Amino acid sequence: MAAGHNERSNAAGALRVGLVAGDEHLPRLADAVASAGGIELVAQGGMPRQAALEGVAWFDDLRQLAAQAEVEALLVAASPRVVARLAETIAAEGKPLWQLPPLGRGFAEALETAGQLRSAEVSHQVASWWSYQRRVVLEAIELDAGLRPLFSEVHVSAPGPEVTSWRAAESQAGGGVLAQDAYASLEALTGLRGMPESVFGVIGSCRRPSAAPPRETEGVAVVTMRYEDGGIAVVRAAWDIPPFGHHTIHHGRSASLHYTPAELLIRDADGEITDRQTLDEDVLAADLRYFAARLRGGQPAESPEVAIRRHLMVSAILETAYLSSRTQQPEDPRRLFEVQKWPSAGR
Repeated sequence: MAAGHNERSNAAGALRVGLVAGDEHLPRLADAVASAGGIELVAQGGMPRQAALEGVAWFDDLRQLAAQAEVEALLVAASPRVVARLAETIAAEGKPLWQLPPLGRGFAEALETAGQLRSAEVSHQVASWWSYQRRVVLEAIELDAGLRPLFSEVHVSAPGPEVTSWRAAESQAGGGVLAQDAYASLEALTGLRGMPESVFGVIGSCRRPSAAPPRETEGVAVVTMRYEDGGIAVVRAAWDIPPFGHHTIHHGRSASLHYTPAELLIRDADGEITDRQTLDEDVLAADLRYFAARLRGGQPAESPEVAIRRHLMVSAILETAYLSSRTQQPEDPRRLFEVQKWPSAGR
């Protein structure tokens, strides 16, 4: 692999990328690429040929797509299983990778994929709402000591996938609404509060499309976390139970911080709004824009190593929540890092 291939690419023109995406993610990714600018789609795969974008070469073999000389980087919006299967080829080719989370179907797979790409010195970026909004959240908390989170509430509700989707298959996704639609909120919670010392999860199902067989992955989840400082967080996630949307509230001793993808607001102890800020909702395009800029030597939104470590922490929390649902008792996610002999998890 030529030195510098990962970090500097086609500096004079658009970054030429290959897109691996299922047809349900394809429109969203195509719009984000167009909004980001500076990125040219030259290859695609992972979707049925009839669903592919017009004017872009389609590949049935994803490994062949990843090895194409015209492809300078890969964008992957597919199941964690697909990412794991492509990791060896990506590492061998030295192609930078941008992907939608999660990192893997479980903590061990996430660790293997991240470690494989890191060993090959491949630029690896996982899409993240927290990377681009953390400064706004942290600044609000730093300005008001009464906002330091002691009790956090995360609420997520989204339309569930069709039973034929990879998102409904345990072998492809590794988890359902908690690992998929609640992921961004879990990552933001972890970025702010760090790794909990105990996780208690209850996982199940509730609604599904009429006359459809049940999905393999969970449709409802409630997770309670406790932190070393005595703080608590509760995560509630569900498919197919409107109203759809997600929001997080962090309660401190004398104020609460409430944010959604569209805005952030602060309420005092009486519930009165004392501050409100509008947030940029087009985070996916911004994430791709930073990815392309970083490959040309620009500054990333945050340290790639810090970001990947946080995603590994989320993977550990997810696996611990699923384990707890089976054992019916609280579990410690930090033990997963100890078992895998990975450096101790921090904030």
